Amino acid sequence: MALLGDNLYPDGLDHPDDPRAEQIIAAPFRALGVPLYLVLGNHDYGHTRGLGPARWQIAWAGRTPGVELPAHAWYFRAGPATVVGLDTNHVLQFGGSAQLRFLAEQLGEVQTPWRVVLGHHPYRSDGPHGNAGAYEGWRGVPILSGRSLRRLFDEGLCARANLYLSGHDHNRQLLEHCGVPLIVSGAGAGATEIVDRGNEPRFGVARPGLAWVELGPQAGQVVFIDALGVVEGAFPLHR
Repeated sequence: MALLGDNLYPDGLDHPDDPRAEQIIAAPFRALGVPLYLVLGNHDYGHTRGLGPARWQIAWAGRTPGVELPAHAWYFRAGPATVVGLDTNHVLQFGGSAQLRFLAEQLGEVQTPWRVVLGHHPYRSDGPHGNAGAYEGWRGVPILSGRSLRRLFDEGLCARANLYLSGHDHNRQLLEHCGVPLIVSGAGAGATEIVDRGNEPRFGVARPGLAWVELGPQAGQVVFIDALGVVEGAFPLHR
């Protein structure tokens, strides 16, 4: 199971031993008996541009059984998939060169059928935050617009990945750009509206819920499920 950032909303950890990490992040999923993979979101950094709360969450995960967040960027292989997790907020604040190299290295020689990337910020989104390079309607402003993330996605996902999952916008969508299916699933606790940003999503709802992804050697599917467990739609994924 993956949490796509803003794991401890709205301000991240208050200190390295903050008990809310166990109570809010780990405990609700422990009975499932599966690993919990995390990427960091902007709210996991707190209200500063410092690295303290983010590093505390990485350290907490390192000593918590069943929780996987070994670094700002990480990868693992399981079945037909290589999965790379990115810290997109780190890219926004400090630049994306290191994570772009990491992404290229992990996906460049991989032989698994699926090359899946997880991050908090969307590449494209018909939500309030919108598209990388023009977040919140800003253009040309380095941090606010997500210009560094646009470069990371353009160079790191296109022609390398065949699936990208993100959160940040508090809704659920299925889109496609440069041949890569894009899943936005950020409505675990609440929902914000769908906004027409020209992406023509195959699916888009402003209701709480999750996205369930199944991948096989040749094809897969994403199933969108609402907060009551009702299946809202199932869509094929092709690598």
